[in-house]
Amino acid sequence: MKVLSQIYLFQKNHKLHEFSLFYHKMSDFISSLYKYLIFINMLNIGISNNNYIINSSEKVKKTNWFIVNDDVMGGISNSSIEVNKKNNLIFQGNISLKNNGGFASCRKEFNFKNLPSFDSFELKIKGDGKTYKLILRTYNSSVYYSVDFKTNKNKLTTEKIALKKFKPFYRGREITKYENLKIDKIKLIGFQISDKQEGSFSLEILSLNTIQSK
Repeated sequence: MKVLSQIYLFQKNHKLHEFSLFYHKMSDFISSLYKYLIFINMLNIGISNNNYIINSSEKVKKTNWFIVNDDVMGGISNSSIEVNKKNNLIFQGNISLKNNGGFASCRKEFNFKNLPSFDSFELKIKGDGKTYKLILRTYNSSVYYSVDFKTNKNKLTTEKIALKKFKPFYRGREITKYENLKIDKIKLIGFQISDKQEGSFSLEILSLNTIQSK
């Protein structure tokens, strides 16, 4: 019996030892796996499209945009928003200077609070040779911030627009003394054509995203 008891204890201790080794190996494996998953997640964050406002690789909905033209002031300019077969946004229409008119715009509500830190916009467009404005509007304010960008007729171009270049405007006139643009207060982003550029226009927008300069 004593011999059997010793054999039993030996087997028990041996199994405990094996289990202990197995446990430590599994712990090391789980720890390594956890670190690997964190690393992969960081990579995914780095290549995420969360900083895109317009992205042709995702479904673009024209219903997310609305039009504001000079008819709010008696003008007769017109514009529309469409999505072409390439899933690019098309802002097009006609500018008339009659009745003191002369502008058309498309706008979209967007919550910039959910975006990573940024100091510039990157815009990929195909234009018609005319000059457009990228506009931002903040909460509870009739003042908007704007910056001009030029297009090359039927040519694809990429524009990088720094936030510091945006100037405050009220009813088309620049305000010399006004508070600086604050990202967390932006509620609308859009495109506008004005400055007496009479006639038809068409702007194809492939993408619009935010970037952080190095």
